[in-house]
Amino acid sequence: MLKKASANLSARHACSAEPLVKKINLKSMEIETAPDFTFITLLYGVMMTVVGVCYNFFPPKKISWSYGVLIKAALRNNDTFREAAKYVSIPMIQIGICWILISFLPFIFHHANVFQWTPGIMLTTMSSLILLIKTQDYLRKIFDENGHRKDSL
Repeated sequence: MLKKASANLSARHACSAEPLVKKINLKSMEIETAPDFTFITLLYGVMMTVVGVCYNFFPPKKISWSYGVLIKAALRNNDTFREAAKYVSIPMIQIGICWILISFLPFIFHHANVFQWTPGIMLTTMSSLILLIKTQDYLRKIFDENGHRKDSL
């Protein structure tokens, strides 16, 4: 009885016009994944631009865990904290505008299959890390290890 059921099953699949393994249409995959890349990079770009504008026009007055650049060199005293926010504001605005422009690349290059969640997240994370490292280096040039300004730049 088992042999008869398996023979009927294999005969049905042999005669069926529907394939057992479906092929993936790459064009439809690009259309589905491009909005993901656009969403991530556009959201990141808008967020960076807004935060950069806020740091530029409304810099933090004192050390706060909710508003400001939270890196070791910036948290030494209020002077380092304000200087970090002042330094990082313009590059944040520039990075934000660049990411807003990058978010529209999938609409220009339809055939590229690189516009997915993973590259978007990796690239935005890398740009944030580079910005924080540059800020840390800038603060090391201006302040000593105790947070006091160096005499010469």
